[in-house]
Amino acid sequence: MSSPEIVSTGKSSDKETFSFSKEQDGIKKTVRGEEVENGWIVTVDKEWEEKSVNGTSEWKFNSWKYISPVDPRELAKEKEDVQKPVINTEDAVSWLKSVSDSQGLLIVT
Repeated sequence: MSSPEIVSTGKSSDKETFSFSKEQDGIKKTVRGEEVENGWIVTVDKEWEEKSVNGTSEWKFNSWKYISPVDPRELAKEKEDVQKPVINTEDAVSWLKSVSDSQGLLIVT
């Protein structure tokens, strides 16, 4: 029996990766992403110090892995764009002016 032969797939091995961390209130979260052939592998690490009533403390660590068919940074960017409302200040000023100029009762529907 012959030994298996390794054949190149012809696909580039130049895959993109990213990593960023954020620390808030003593909790550090790190998000890492690695591009693979059919999507992304995303790893979320969380570490923090848990203090006991008796004064001792213990470091805790959790890690989660997810698979995403699209770049997770794009999903986060879309989510940020949706959360930012667009306010036309000219419309707001004219609305407030019309309310202040009105006399009598204001009807709200």
